[in-house]
Amino acid sequence: MVDFYADWCLPCRIMEKILEKTADRYSYKIVRLNVDDYQEISIKYNIMSIPTMILFKDGKVIRRIIGGVSEEEIVQLFEEAKE
Repeated sequence: MVDFYADWCLPCRIMEKILEKTADRYSYKIVRLNVDDYQEISIKYNIMSIPTMILFKDGKVIRRIIGGVSEEEIVQLFEEAKE
């Protein structure tokens, strides 16, 4: 999963904690990408709002989440990705 964030974004900081907690439980790798530092990549993936999380499987985008979501929604996403 790639977590597109910015240091000044409060919802991004909240999502960071949720993602760390759930990724450990499901053995997923989270890559955090600061949109201010990596504008070209953010443009490539059409990031218009933050936080935006993109889940990849076998190199392909399988889900995109925009905005803050609950831990339960992240758990559900990881469960669905296992299938």
